[in-house]
Amino acid sequence: MPSGLKAVASIFPLKWMVQGFRYVFLPEWVAQDDYGGGWQVEQVFLVLFAWFVASFLLARFFFRWNREQA
Repeated sequence: MPSGLKAVASIFPLKWMVQGFRYVFLPEWVAQDDYGGGWQVEQVFLVLFAWFVASFLLARFFFRWNREQA
């Protein structure tokens, strides 16, 4: 895969969720062959946590219930 495409994909949370699932479901030798020796679990957690916080703040700021139309 081209490095530019990898950089764009690493912005979105799907890449990190898939990497987390790979850590859970695949044996350790896959990480050594695929990812250069590790699953980067800490980085997966930090990126997904950052997405969670950003999504929560955006939803809190922009989402409003409009009960008058219901």
